[in-house]
Amino acid sequence: MPVVRPEFGPSLPALVRPRLAALPRPLRAVAIAGLALVAVVVVLALVALRPGAGGQHLHDVLVRGDVPFTLGYQGAMHRVAPPPAGAQLALASDAGTPLQRFTVRPLRLAPYRGDVSAAYLAASVPIIAAMQRADPTFVYRGEGRARINDVAAYQISFQIKRDGHTVLGRRYLAVPNPPASGPPPVRGVDIELLAQLSPVVPNVDSVGTNGRLKSPLRSFRFGTERP
Repeated sequence: MPVVRPEFGPSLPALVRPRLAALPRPLRAVAIAGLALVAVVVVLALVALRPGAGGQHLHDVLVRGDVPFTLGYQGAMHRVAPPPAGAQLALASDAGTPLQRFTVRPLRLAPYRGDVSAAYLAASVPIIAAMQRADPTFVYRGEGRARINDVAAYQISFQIKRDGHTVLGRRYLAVPNPPASGPPPVRGVDIELLAQLSPVVPNVDSVGTNGRLKSPLRSFRFGTERP
C-alpha cells in the first residue's frame, strides 16, 4: 500500500533514489552523508522548539483547594511568594526583563444550565467594570469564547499602562468540564496574563501564545495529575 496518496505525487525517497543511483559511487556517498546531516539538523531544530528545550527546565506546580490545578513554567520566571491577596498562584518574569505575569484567582459562576458560555458572559460584565474602575489607563480590546486545552473558557482582552510601558492583557475564565451527571460546575479559575509590549509580544493576540506565558497557559490542567 503506498504511503503517499496518488494525488500528492511520488514521495521524497522515490524522487531521490534514482538520482542517487545515477551518481558515481564517491559522489553518492557524499550525497547520502549530506542528506543524513540535513535530517539530523531538522531533528535537533524540532527538539529545540519543544517546551522546556534550550536548557530551560519546566517547573511543575500543583495548587490544591476546592478546584485543584497543575501547570508548568520555564526559566526566567519565578513563583511569587506569597501571591497577591485573593490569588492562588502568581508567576512573574525575573527582574531586568520585560514584565510578564501570570496570576490565578478563584472564580465562582452563578448557577446555570446547559452550555457554560452564558454564565461566562454574565461573569465578565462585573469583571470588566471592576478593571475600568480600578485603572484609568484600562482599554477594553474585546472578549469571546476561548479554550484552555480541553475545557471551554472565556477571554477578555485589554491593555493598561505600567510604569510608563504599554502592557497587554488577557483574562481567562474557566471551570472544569461538567460531570456525566449532576449540576454543572460553578467553581473554577480566573487567570490573568499580563505582558509588556515588545517584539516578542507585539499585540494582544500574542499574549499567552508568545513569550514566557505560553508554557503555563498551555500546560494548565484541572485536577492533581499532570498529563
